[in-house]
Amino acid sequence: MKPLLSWKLFVVVFVLAGVLRLWGAFDYNIMVRDETFYVPRALHLVQYGSNGNRNWFHPQLNDIILAASIKVFGNNSVGWRMYSILFGTASIFMLYLVAKQLYPESTVPLLSASLLAFDPFHIFFSRTAMTEPPAISFFLLFLYLMLQYCEKNRQTLVLAGIAMGLAIATKAYFVFAIPVVVIYAYFRTTQRNNESKSALLARFAVTLVLLPIGVYLISYFYWFGRGHTLLEFYQFRSDAFLIAQNFQYENKELMAMGGKPWEWFLKPFAAGYELFSDGTAGRFMIEINNPLFRIPVLPAMCIVAVYAVKKRNVHWLLAPVLFSACYLLLLVVQRPIASYSAYVLLPFAYLALAHAVSIVANVFKREKEVVAISLIMIVISGCYLYPLATGFLVPTALYEPILPFVHLIRVF
Repeated sequence: MKPLLSWKLFVVVFVLAGVLRLWGAFDYNIMVRDETFYVPRALHLVQYGSNGNRNWFHPQLNDIILAASIKVFGNNSVGWRMYSILFGTASIFMLYLVAKQLYPESTVPLLSASLLAFDPFHIFFSRTAMTEPPAISFFLLFLYLMLQYCEKNRQTLVLAGIAMGLAIATKAYFVFAIPVVVIYAYFRTTQRNNESKSALLARFAVTLVLLPIGVYLISYFYWFGRGHTLLEFYQFRSDAFLIAQNFQYENKELMAMGGKPWEWFLKPFAAGYELFSDGTAGRFMIEINNPLFRIPVLPAMCIVAVYAVKKRNVHWLLAPVLFSACYLLLLVVQRPIASYSAYVLLPFAYLALAHAVSIVANVFKREKEVVAISLIMIVISGCYLYPLATGFLVPTALYEPILPFVHLIRVF
């Protein structure tokens, strides 16, 4: 596909992604899912300098961003959700940039961005006050800036350090993934430059250790503003880690709705809210892991990994390794993990899936046909599931293959 055509198609996809996330997102001025404690927590932080007793062990940056959104747009559905919509849409743009860096002159950027743009699961959580949209957006920004530094020799290392700090100050999804990126960038930089390893290590230590820690500490300015010291902060975060490891959700039914982490890419699931239903029509807000594209992810990872090793291309290993690093944390952590955490895995999952599609298409020398069919399937399946995930009135007969298998909580 010609670069100009690919770029034009991406602009269309990106605009549609924004529309799909905005359309009807503010129709319901009631808090859903985790909004019931994220919003009060953010308001409590601004008013009292702490985020109260609900999930206080999480970092505070998301609360600050949410509070700013409420300040700008009001304490209503717009203020609660606008920041997630903006970050969720921005993550599609960031994914496209990362894919352009890793897979230049290919269809992977367009395909991966389209998969994320029309994914009903991504849309569902991009329209809700959550920590995941800003967390993955900051990490993708960090990844892109690191790739610019080590592959293009751009002076983006300081900005990458700031983006890393923002990611870890939002939620600890990338404990294993960040070292992967840093190690990759270090070895790629040593291959490109004649700079001594000791000088490079010193630069990395300052910009990728001290600077992110500084950003992380600054995000607790409300906490330090109450007179707490660094020693108290260390004890505070140590306690938070221990409590988070043993935290038990009160709503076990809600936890069970999305399945266990190991199931997320192995079988379909759909669960959510029934806002209204009279037997012939209904309004639903359902998180659904579109099985048409979710289940092929793990086989795609294997295809990409084998192909990358065969071609000795370290770039192509990055998506499977980052996916594995983020997923491994969710699989081994000693606490229940809700299905919304799959949100941060999707960019790497769809990078690998898009690359696998590209590999297969090139093997059979049918790139144009395969890409066109893939894009059509992405749009059709996404548009079919979109009303079911976003609270629009739908004829229940249209969704008879799905609704009987959905775990529904009645809201009204």
